[in-house]
Amino acid sequence: MLAATHMLVRALTSLRRNGVVGSLRWQLYRLSEAYNEHHLGVDTRRSAEFGPNAYRHLAEHTPYEPLPYGLIKRGLGSVCEKAHDHVFLDFGSGMGRVVLTAARHPFKRVIGVELMKPLCEIARENVARANHKLRSSVEIVNEDATRYEVPDDVTVIHLFNPFTGDIMTAVQRRIRESLERAPRHVRIIYAHPTDQRNLFEGVEWVKEKQRISTGVFFAMKLLVYEHTPSQGAASGTHRRVTPEAVFSAKLA
Repeated sequence: MLAATHMLVRALTSLRRNGVVGSLRWQLYRLSEAYNEHHLGVDTRRSAEFGPNAYRHLAEHTPYEPLPYGLIKRGLGSVCEKAHDHVFLDFGSGMGRVVLTAARHPFKRVIGVELMKPLCEIARENVARANHKLRSSVEIVNEDATRYEVPDDVTVIHLFNPFTGDIMTAVQRRIRESLERAPRHVRIIYAHPTDQRNLFEGVEWVKEKQRISTGVFFAMKLLVYEHTPSQGAASGTHRRVTPEAVFSAKLA
C-alpha cells in the first residue's frame, strides 16, 4: 500500500512539474534505464555510498553520478559506425556504465580510468556479468587521472564531468602529450551540467564539432570536440576566456 501511494505521489509530482508530455518522457527515461540495467545484468545506479561524503577529501572530483543511458548512446552515435577503427577511453568511469555501453560496439578496445578502488571493483564485476553481451574487451584502470598516460592509440575520449579545476587542466595536458607523441584524429565526448562552465571552451587544440540534444535532460550539455593533426597539439592548452553565463536547473 505504501509503495503504491509513493508511486502515485511521484507520478502526480512529475505531472505537475513537467506536464503531460514531459511526464511521459520521464517515464520512458526510467523504463529505458531499468531495461538497460536488466539487459546487461548489471547495477550502475547512483549510490549513497559514493555520494558527496565519499568525496569530501577529494578536491575537484565530482561524486559518482551515472550519465543516462540515452545520452551515452547519443554521444556514441558520432563514432559507432566505425567503432572497429577506434580505441575508447572513459575518464571517471565509476561503476562502468559508459564503458559497458561502448563495449556493446566493436571498438578495438575500451578503457575506463577511475580513482576510487571500490568503484573499480564494482565496474569489474559488472563487466564480468555482462561479458557475454560485449563486443569489445574492457580494461578498468584504478589510477589518478592526472598520472595516467593516455595510450597513443586512443581515438575516442569520454568525460561526464568527472573533475574540475587543476585536475581537468592536468588531464587535458595528458591528452595533449599523447597527441604530441602520436599525431592523430581524436574525438572527445564531453557532458556537463548547465550550471558549470564548459571546461573545454578555450582549449586551442580542439574544436567543437557537434552539440547533441539532451532531450528532457535540460540541465545537461552534451558536446563532441574534435582534434585533427593539422590543428597541432603543442601550442598551449587554453586561451584566456570569459566564463560563459550559466543557469541552474534541476533534473526531475
